[in-house]
Amino acid sequence: MRFFYFFLFLFILGCGGSETESKTSPLILEKFSFLSQKAKLQAPSSEYNYVLDKNFANDYFYLSENRYMTFDISEDSLDSKRSELRFYNEWNVSDDKSRYLYMRLKIIKFNKREFTFMQIHDNSLPLVRVVWYDDYKNEKNHIWAFVRDENGDATGYDLGALSSDFFDVNMSVKSGFLSIEVNGIKKIDNFDVSYWQNLSYFKAGVYLQDIGRAVIFVDLLKIED
Repeated sequence: MRFFYFFLFLFILGCGGSETESKTSPLILEKFSFLSQKAKLQAPSSEYNYVLDKNFANDYFYLSENRYMTFDISEDSLDSKRSELRFYNEWNVSDDKSRYLYMRLKIIKFNKREFTFMQIHDNSLPLVRVVWYDDYKNEKNHIWAFVRDENGDATGYDLGALSSDFFDVNMSVKSGFLSIEVNGIKKIDNFDVSYWQNLSYFKAGVYLQDIGRAVIFVDLLKIED
């Protein structure tokens, strides 16, 4: 009888495990495969760094609908949770080389007030954060770029209303000048950031500023860094 209950326990345990949905890596798609050489995943905090390959996926980073790279993160406190790609290459914004991060993405909002989905970052602070805000400066459901000045203060620049569908954002920097385009329209053009002397890098994904959950689908990501 003891053996019967033992095997019954194993059977129930096995059935329970089968309910866990397996995740697929976005890197199985050719359009994302290059990321294995370009970036690591930080999730759910910067203390966790994952090497990317076609076998890697988890609850924070996975393939949706067989085509979308998905960043998915939630928090129930103010601990700055994130699911972000941290690109390896570091550079100075005043370099003559043109560098850019481009994403075609769709934002899936839950009970959120704001979150960041693109950054130019140094070893401690962001120079630029591209942010969705539910309500900021009397504008509802808009995208903003927060740019830190030479004194360390960040100012928000309105990039327009959030599309309900996929949209394009291209953030570029060259010779100390920042530009940001949304759906091919320049929203920030040759903004002087030459005062920023720290080595910097791109980040892409979801960084939470408050409690709740946020998900983004990325249909295409391109980078020159």
